Amino acid sequence: MPKKTRYIKPNDQNKSWFKKVTTKNPYRIESIEPTKSFLIVCEGVNTEPAYFRSFPVVTVTVECKGAGASRLSLVSYAFELSKLAENKGKEVWCVFDFDYKKDVIGIAHEFNEAVEFAQKKGLNVAYSNDSFELWFILHYQFLETKHSRFEYYTKLDELWDVRYERVGKTYEFCKTIYSRLEKDPNADVSKAIKNARRLFEEKADLPPSHQNPSTKVYELVEKLLKYLKK
Repeated sequence: MPKKTRYIKPNDQNKSWFKKVTTKNPYRIESIEPTKSFLIVCEGVNTEPAYFRSFPVVTVTVECKGAGASRLSLVSYAFELSKLAENKGKEVWCVFDFDYKKDVIGIAHEFNEAVEFAQKKGLNVAYSNDSFELWFILHYQFLETKHSRFEYYTKLDELWDVRYERVGKTYEFCKTIYSRLEKDPNADVSKAIKNARRLFEEKADLPPSHQNPSTKVYELVEKLLKYLKK
């Protein structure tokens, strides 16, 4: 038998008691926006992961993995991670460097291929040419002359009064880099973003392997800054 329903007289539909009863729904389900999640897969095992883990973010989760792999191998690893059920819906970023060595032709080809492969698979890429340390230096100055990572290390020796290549690569030191940059009156993340964007836009028409100096780390940092504690 069909379920009996209460008859409501047409004249009663405009009465206040009727509106109160019929509009209240104790079983209404609130729509809750899921927490934003980032999965950052880094070439290095200390510098990049420790830096990104230091961002004091809220309403967002940031997971960093130091892959210990470079370029194409790293991107392939990140893509495999992105397919796991536990990473569904996460915004996946690949962080790696050009890392100049003697076989520059082979490295250039692999570097470009890694960027292209990541983009094709829907992954985000925060690559640097030549190294991630350029991002730190851009907090202090605009730098448009082609440099190797070792020249960046020397500049950081002067800026931070450390032996960067020896001490600055330890995990304990890397954990302090975010705070060091934040507290240094001469460093400015807004300036770094502006400098990095300018460098990239000047070289955007070139293959990634020919963009020295450049870094797209600023794109990832801009995203994370939106979720910082106020």
